[in-house]
Amino acid sequence: MIVETDDARAAQFYVVLDEYCRHSSNDENLIDLLADAMYWCSRYGRSFDAALDAARRNFDAETLSRPAGRRSAMSEPLFKLAEIALDFANEYTEVLDFEEYATVSEIETKMLAFGNLLESSDRDAFLKDELRQATETLAYLRHRKSIKPG
Repeated sequence: MIVETDDARAAQFYVVLDEYCRHSSNDENLIDLLADAMYWCSRYGRSFDAALDAARRNFDAETLSRPAGRRSAMSEPLFKLAEIALDFANEYTEVLDFEEYATVSEIETKMLAFGNLLESSDRDAFLKDELRQATETLAYLRHRKSIKPG
């Protein structure tokens, strides 16, 4: 099913969340839904963090199509370059080796992060969240690979 607007996608998820209802609060339902997804990933050998990162990238990529008027003149070129990098990675996935693909993906990620930072109304909170996510990802990888912090 293709849903074209943010409102429609949010409404679609509301239906899923409402069907998942075990509690009176949708906040509690969301927490349970995410926790159950984590249990499912653990049971079937999937990475919840990788799926969540991919979902974030999809969300960021999909929101790149927003009208330019909603962005600052400083951030617009960053979002445009991120979109170009994403299109390039998608179009040439078959011919890029892992290192090349990772490089293009890094360009996309950096441009999105810089653009989002410029657009953020609370830059300190944005940076703290980015630092938290990076720290958690490294801790998760260290744990998963049994690597001691150095």
